Order: sequence, then C-alpha cells, then structure tokens
Amino acid sequence: MLSHYHIILAIIVSIILYLLKFQPIFIILFFLAAIFIDVDHYFLYIQRKKKLNPLGAYKYNRYEIAKELKRTGQKYVLVIFHTIEFFVLLLILSLIFRILWPIFFGCLFHELTDVAYESTIKDKKYKRAFSLIYYELKINKAKRNSVKQR
Repeated sequence: MLSHYHIILAIIVSIILYLLKFQPIFIILFFLAAIFIDVDHYFLYIQRKKKLNPLGAYKYNRYEIAKELKRTGQKYVLVIFHTIEFFVLLLILSLIFRILWPIFFGCLFHELTDVAYESTIKDKKYKRAFSLIYYELKINKAKRNSVKQR
C-alpha cells in the first residue's frame, strides 16, 4: 500500500482513538509507528543500491524493484519490519515495556492494512517474505543454489 494511504488511515484511526479518550502519547506513538514502519523499504534501497537518496528509495520501491526481481528470477523481497519475527519481538518487548504497546499496535495496524490491500491484487509482481527464517531457508538457499549452478 502506498504511503499516503497509510497516512490517511492512521489519521482516521488516531482521531477515533482521540474520541475514545486514549492518552495523547498513545495516539502519537501509534500514528508514528503506523507510518514509519516502512523505513525498512528505505533500508532495502540502501542495501541494494548503496545510496542514501530518499526520493530514489521511493522510486526504487514503487517502480524499479519488480523489474529487478524479475530480472534476477526472484519472487520475494525481504523488508525486515514486516516480518513475523519483528512482531513477536515487539510483542515481547511490549509486555516488558508498556510504552511500546502503541508502537506495537501501530505497526500491526500498518501490516494488517498492507495484507488487506495485497489480497486485492490479482497479478502481484513480487511478494514480501513474511519471515526472516523462511526467507533465509527457502529464498536465499534457492538463490545460492542457482548461483552455484551457473
């Protein structure tokens, strides 16, 4: 889902939280987490392109990544803050540090909207790896095997 949709949806939910009398710090942290979880897309750009240009990262993730994956024969991309391991870690930390609950819920809200949006796309050009472990065991292993065969 594109960033501006996440922003709009996070604003709507934040307003609802305000009307439900949630504490301002909860609402602010929820809102920021619901948007800034996508920083991992920027990290992916830095890793692959070795550049720090935020506009270049947007263009790469929006227009170029599907072409790159097709060219390399990959079907999955790993964005670390969108993995089950990240959510489990954040949940555990939230149980220890209560201040992290709004961050957990903001990230979870973001991920649920991503999943809902992606379920509407019929011909997806690539998929996000849902797990670091899955990615390492299945995707990277297959990638290494194809390199060895060449």
